[in-house]
Amino acid sequence: MGLWRRCSCPGLPPWLAAAACRVARWGFRNAWPRAATGPVPTAAQLPLEVLPLQQSADLAKEALRQARRFAPPFRAALVAFGADGQLNGALLQLQVTHMFSDGFSIVPLLADLGHLIAQAEGVLLPPLAPVPNVLAALEKRLIRTINGDESMRDIITPEPLVRGPTRDKVTIFATLPEFEVTALKRHARTLGISINAVMLAAISVGLAYLEERDSVPVVLVVPQRDGPAESDLVGLFADFRLLRVSCGGLSAMGVALQLHHLIRDRLWLAPGPFTQFSHPWVNFQWTDFEAHHGLRQINDLGTWSGHLSNPISIVVEQQDELSWRLCANFDAKKYSPEARERFFKGLVGTMENLVSDPVALAWPPAPAAEGSEPQAPPATAATGSEHERPPVTAAARGEQQGPPATAAAGNEQQG
Repeated sequence: MGLWRRCSCPGLPPWLAAAACRVARWGFRNAWPRAATGPVPTAAQLPLEVLPLQQSADLAKEALRQARRFAPPFRAALVAFGADGQLNGALLQLQVTHMFSDGFSIVPLLADLGHLIAQAEGVLLPPLAPVPNVLAALEKRLIRTINGDESMRDIITPEPLVRGPTRDKVTIFATLPEFEVTALKRHARTLGISINAVMLAAISVGLAYLEERDSVPVVLVVPQRDGPAESDLVGLFADFRLLRVSCGGLSAMGVALQLHHLIRDRLWLAPGPFTQFSHPWVNFQWTDFEAHHGLRQINDLGTWSGHLSNPISIVVEQQDELSWRLCANFDAKKYSPEARERFFKGLVGTMENLVSDPVALAWPPAPAAEGSEPQAPPATAATGSEHERPPVTAAARGEQQGPPATAAAGNEQQG
């Protein structure tokens, strides 16, 4: 893996790059797990780690956390739970290195596993036929990447050769309540675009307010699709891509439609090997709530937001189908409390406009009315402290009215 990451190094001799590719290709073919209809491998070769029976679901989760550390490229761990010898359920943990695929791949993986379970529980099992599966499709993509085959425009972007330095950060957890999520989804359906484009539009305008310029770069984890069956592989093969989002002179709806076309037509760039951590980073961590023959994805929202290498990282995630949470990490040295407040002002204002006045100008912001009183500086979190702030809301016409729109939300903490 390390060899392949350096194959595209500027100035690497062609013969050395070719040799590294051959070694990396052999390593991928021997390390990546396969799903096949051939003989079942021995127990020592199975990539599934089975942990001892636990008394409850909470203890099962803790057992998974304390199990051996993840070693790329793939790990699967299973732990059953139940009291007094009764099996009440089980947790299956699947881990795939982010270099190959994003968490979106859990959707087709669960569908494949659910299909196999349904077959195993059937009274009459039909003859097994080779079925295209997630890992086989991903493996083909790896080989195309190593060989430099760009015919399908889906090759993997190498991870940066040098990771950016860890930054001192301020983390803000902002909650989007149910009525706000419903209003944004309704607006996305009205425009005929994905909810990702709508949320990314609000985030992009927030970044324009933060940086005080009308065009902003965004490093986005973009779903990659393969071939004619793209509707069957929803969100599979996520990868890092660099978008240039223009907000100047556009309405909130205009920014959303611009992003829809950029992503649909793949008008993005691959971030350079040294520049990926120089731009704002956005990721959507959606949860698959559909049950796949007993398999259902669960998501326990944590309070630890990880290390910060980008100047700002934004993650949109969900624990249930009714509400979302936005985790924003800011470089504490680069962005002052006033700058962070500008970001949330643009974010919330755009969400308000999307559901109530979509043609309102997104950027530049409207000038303050003459005679208006200056606002007090926003409250900030002292080092190591946390405090509660109201949820992010944008009042929707015809929707239940929640708390007034605020410039920041959730817990703010210094990290």
